[in-house]
Amino acid sequence: MGKHETTISGAAITSTLNQMSMIGDIGKEILKKFGIKKINLNKEYSFKIRGAIHSETRKRFGKEALYFYGLTMMDGYKKVREKQGGFQTDIFYNKHYKNMNDKNIQKARKFRNKFFEVFSTELSNMTKATIFTPVENIVGTTMRIIEKDKIEFSLTNAMLLENEIFNRGMLTDLLTLLNSKWNFKLKFIKSKSKQDTRGWCKFTWEVEFNLNKDQVNPFEKQKQLREDAKQKFIDNVLMDSNRLRKQSDLLAAQLSKFIPPQMHKEMMNGNFSTDITTRRKKLTIFFSDIKNFTDTSEKLQPEDLTKYLNEYFSEM
Repeated sequence: MGKHETTISGAAITSTLNQMSMIGDIGKEILKKFGIKKINLNKEYSFKIRGAIHSETRKRFGKEALYFYGLTMMDGYKKVREKQGGFQTDIFYNKHYKNMNDKNIQKARKFRNKFFEVFSTELSNMTKATIFTPVENIVGTTMRIIEKDKIEFSLTNAMLLENEIFNRGMLTDLLTLLNSKWNFKLKFIKSKSKQDTRGWCKFTWEVEFNLNKDQVNPFEKQKQLREDAKQKFIDNVLMDSNRLRKQSDLLAAQLSKFIPPQMHKEMMNGNFSTDITTRRKKLTIFFSDIKNFTDTSEKLQPEDLTKYLNEYFSEM
């Protein structure tokens, strides 16, 4: 880890590892590659570690996995925020609930934008508390109202550009309270986003709002979003499991051609040990010679010879 590299707090890395623990040892495998046995909460670690964990998760289980983890990321911060009085967005929403859901659209829009400002500031402060760059005042958030129902929002943090879907899931979850009055869509603007080689990345989205036709319970909406994302994630995990099983079955079939059936059966059942031990047994050794093999092999094409030998070994 060089001094010109972005680092992440040990607490943030630990939170990522806890999230990923439900899908096996991906986190531990990545730590091993970086020569790390255990994360120290009081230390800082290279941005490459979390990036590698997220990228490996995406490669194996798809973008759906990262989206789900983004949706649930803030769950790990709830206890910490509760000690500090709770999330500022929750406090603002509860205090200004009537104004945010007022029948007067201009008033509702005004308080929606104020909520967005509180959300932007809070996320910016949380980002600055866990991510450290060699250049000051790089990480954080910015927002700009570009139309009455459209906001341009940027987040700079230690996430890889290829894993933008994680941040999108996180933002979707944090803005869920707005669903009581507004339906919103996040559109990723890649042309305004940029990865820096030193570890930070600027992500930019357009957030477009539309009034809900019917009344929406934001907590039920959040629950449904998470359940849908989780199901897609589970489907991908099952697909990966089936892929690995097919690979295992293919390897087992190939292996069966080179070892005795009894040994192959024991290996597949997990009963065969590779330990080198001394044992005394009565064995029968069978030597076989194919009559005129040299002369025969010279007359056959390689493909025919292979087929000939396979038939012979199968009978043996």
